[in-house]
Amino acid sequence: MMCVYNYFKKGKKLFALFILCSLLFSLVAEEASPLVPQESSIGITDGSLISSDTSKSQEYPVDSSKEAESVLSEGVTLQPPDFQNQPTLPQIRKPTPLNHVLAFGEALTSNVALALINRYIRKAPYAYISWDSIYKNLTNPWVWDQDEFAVNHFGHPYQGSYYYIAGAANNLPFWESALVTITGSATWELFAETETPSYNDIIATTMGGIALGEILHRLHFATKSMPILSFLLSPMDSINTLITGKPANTPNGSIYAMDTTMLFGFMADSLTIAGNTYSGEKIFRPFYLGAGIHLIYGDPYALVTTTPFTHFTLNLKGSIAKDYYDVSLFTDGVLLSFAPWERKNIKTTMGLTLHYDAIISSDLNYSANSLAFTTKQNINLPHNWNIQWNTHLNWILLSASDFYFLFSGVVPNPTPDVENRLYDLGTGLGTKLYFSVSQPLFGTFSFFYLFNALWTVKPSLPKGGSAGNSLIGMGNVSYEHKIFGNTSLGIEYSSYLKNAHYETADNTFEFNQFLNFFVRTRY
Repeated sequence: MMCVYNYFKKGKKLFALFILCSLLFSLVAEEASPLVPQESSIGITDGSLISSDTSKSQEYPVDSSKEAESVLSEGVTLQPPDFQNQPTLPQIRKPTPLNHVLAFGEALTSNVALALINRYIRKAPYAYISWDSIYKNLTNPWVWDQDEFAVNHFGHPYQGSYYYIAGAANNLPFWESALVTITGSATWELFAETETPSYNDIIATTMGGIALGEILHRLHFATKSMPILSFLLSPMDSINTLITGKPANTPNGSIYAMDTTMLFGFMADSLTIAGNTYSGEKIFRPFYLGAGIHLIYGDPYALVTTTPFTHFTLNLKGSIAKDYYDVSLFTDGVLLSFAPWERKNIKTTMGLTLHYDAIISSDLNYSANSLAFTTKQNINLPHNWNIQWNTHLNWILLSASDFYFLFSGVVPNPTPDVENRLYDLGTGLGTKLYFSVSQPLFGTFSFFYLFNALWTVKPSLPKGGSAGNSLIGMGNVSYEHKIFGNTSLGIEYSSYLKNAHYETADNTFEFNQFLNFFVRTRY
């Protein structure tokens, strides 16, 4: 957070100009083609968040003739429909060849715009492309790079979201928008940088870009009543509306539940490096502040769909302390799902989900792009007791976590006996577990834990680098109780642990702990 603050402090005029342009873009886009309002709101029943949008993702065909026969047999007179008072439905526009041209054209244009910014404003060395650099990128083998973590594992996925939204904003289906994403990433790697194209860049840009792109595209429409926020969430949607004169088809869905959290507490970090003189580093920070938002889109339970991201969750949190900052983003979106074991008080969803997770911190870094088989279940019990639990069994296609020797600065860099890499690139298996039990008088107890078993991607190692495996665990346990209205007060303990074993480098064990109090408001 401090680096973001310093950037805006140095370029506050540019930031002010950006906000002004955001306002103008959003207002002009709204004027160009107003949207049909959707009747959807969020209500609260017994302390739980529910959506008043009763439409379901599962749409079953209805035989109207059989319904009519049934009604007539009961002696009820049918009235002709009142067409004048029927609600106006948004027009569904199917993609045309022009839509495909615009989608790929806008994705490539975003590459050109970013390349010009990198060269003429940021003056980044890698932005001074030439015919020789393009020829080299087209003919040389690809590599696994070790560029700055925030750029590779947060910046690239966000860049990929622009490619994806270029397709979605032109009404291309999910998988065609995904093709636009990988095309945009490949053209950037080959033509927009002097650096050799990177395997991990194209994986992170594509998988993270698809996940972030679909989420931001849907939230763009869910927040249309707040034009500035809508634009900031997805500038590409608003720009496309200006270009075409009409907005994209409104996605079928709405925000199901949302809460915001303010927190404060203390934290402690520790590091052990086996056989190394730098072992035993411990840091205690007596006070930090933070905030977060948890959002659920679409009803998670008894969901039958083949439309990707009809339901997704988003957890965004940031905190700051002296000489410390962290930002974390965890998402999962359904690709397809079915609803087994339907009961009156038990609703279950099972299916395939896409995950993008990232932590950027002054003490540690972590990211993972994965596919998972997911189960989510909601159980309503007598006396207003409610149980919710989720499980995700993940195949982690690409993960990155700090190679702690160099990243934290605990070990001086460079030294002859320490590898010159900032983080491990890995692949492996993982799981996410979530459980909560709540009752109005009892309050809410919840538990979350993530566990990954990762193996180093050996081609990603520098010359003489050490392969190995890592066990990463992170989670939290919390209790909260409503104090007034929709606001609760609670306490939470959370931790991050990495136990890494290397073939030639020293093993490491890092352990970060947080204890905080929080105020949470549900909407």
